[in-house]
Amino acid sequence: ILYILLEVPSNIILKKMRPSIFLSSIMLGWGIITVCQGVTQSFAVLVVCRVIIGAFEAGFFPGCIYLISMFYKRHELQWRINLFFSASIIAGAFSGLLAYAIAHMDGVSGYSGWRWIFILEGLFTILVAIASYRFVPDWPETAKFFKEDEREFWIRRLALDTEDTN
Repeated sequence: ILYILLEVPSNIILKKMRPSIFLSSIMLGWGIITVCQGVTQSFAVLVVCRVIIGAFEAGFFPGCIYLISMFYKRHELQWRINLFFSASIIAGAFSGLLAYAIAHMDGVSGYSGWRWIFILEGLFTILVAIASYRFVPDWPETAKFFKEDEREFWIRRLALDTEDTN
């Protein structure tokens, strides 16, 4: 429910923040809560964790799509969005294999295999979130990896795309 309710407000927040901070922070949040799911001792807390994860994840997919749309012209977007969407499908396919392998850790340190799935995938998400702070670009006007002439090129290029619609 929160995922659906918070998608639009998340993009509004993203528009006012640096994407590198916003996207990394929500990834960090859902990674921490995922680990918490693995160590929780009650069903009620597990359900609360799932609801909180929905709140954190609500801004990720639409936020990434919004950020991609800030770097490419409209006619270039469909290919980039298809690649992004396909990557999530492929990741989902491999996550099942990974979960199967991790489930064999049943009994390690007294935790069930299903708990290890949450703990290890949550820890990996935390690591990726910390690293992503350096790699997620901000807006074309402020992206750290652009040189000044490249930044001007991208801004001018995207402005021309906007003018085409007027």
